[in-house]
Amino acid sequence: MLPLFLAQLAHEKEKPTPDDLDALKAYLDLRLLSHACSDPEGRLQPSEKPGYLQSSVSGQDLFVPFHLAPYFPSGATLETAVRVATEVSLVASNPICISGSTTFLKSLREIGDLDFCEYHLATPEQLPDAVRAKGQKKADLALIEVKCRDKKHHSPWSSLSSEFKTDVLDTSGEVPASWFKMDFVSESELGVLPATSMVLPLGADHEAGNARKSFAYQEAVLCGGGPPRSLLRPESFGDYLDWLIEDARKRLFPEDTTEAREVRGPKALKRLLSAMLLLGETDAAEDVLQGINQPALQAVVARGRHQELEAMIPHLPEDQRARLCPLIKKATEGLGFAEDQVAEAAEIALQIGQDMLNQIDGWMKPAGDVT
Repeated sequence: MLPLFLAQLAHEKEKPTPDDLDALKAYLDLRLLSHACSDPEGRLQPSEKPGYLQSSVSGQDLFVPFHLAPYFPSGATLETAVRVATEVSLVASNPICISGSTTFLKSLREIGDLDFCEYHLATPEQLPDAVRAKGQKKADLALIEVKCRDKKHHSPWSSLSSEFKTDVLDTSGEVPASWFKMDFVSESELGVLPATSMVLPLGADHEAGNARKSFAYQEAVLCGGGPPRSLLRPESFGDYLDWLIEDARKRLFPEDTTEAREVRGPKALKRLLSAMLLLGETDAAEDVLQGINQPALQAVVARGRHQELEAMIPHLPEDQRARLCPLIKKATEGLGFAEDQVAEAAEIALQIGQDMLNQIDGWMKPAGDVT
């Protein structure tokens, strides 16, 4: 199986060959055809970019990696996600991605948060002022925190012009500027949710430097002229699949068991859902999804969301506190989580995760034969 062969190469730190590139091209072409129009509205069409399906949403071009199509949001849900993505974006001309588990909005019964990734392609000098302007903007979005170089910045945002500017622009390595994260409280038809946008300034090589902080295979890109990154990269494909598998393994079987497995479980299963979709194992992917959507795991996801929202309250901008505090309190009140329910969630995640990892490990043994 080619995907697992590439994952093994990545795990063993071996480089793919030109033949592996040709094999991946054929694999992407085949999977692209099989997933075309697989969304409920039949809007996702094969694009000229290998591995990407293409559509148009709210007047913007959207490029979706082939394997995300079965569970990718559509209709009003997608339009809302696109609108929030546009609101978190710092620079209108930048590609902005619907990322991570947000690409599964169609199929997840509980949403923990909204994830986005913005690729900054222009000179980075404008970024500090753009962030400060985002913090002062009155919208259905409140900037709560900016994280850069292990520092956390909060309102009032006037201080960003000095501290943050130094952090994001002062570089001595291969990247043009530092990457950073922005945390928001988002109000939309999806509810009151935490939202995170990772901003990655890129240099001339769109696959180097800050680009390594994310995986193109987990991002649906809103942009003009095509995505900034390619899916036709055997080393990146292998790195991503290997990371999905090993991260799930670490979350389900941590060496340090003092951190409750029920916290890690839902995220581990989402990693395995992505892995099974990338492998084309639709039945296994459906099994994982059904596990994620069981009531016990949904409760754990909801608890994590509410805890994150409550932790944001002390950092609410003063001019938005009166409006947002009641909304957050309303979204988090009246939710109790019994210990037996939490324990059940941990056991569900562990059993499903173990079964999936055993399957993958079994497939890995003959993975060297890609024929």
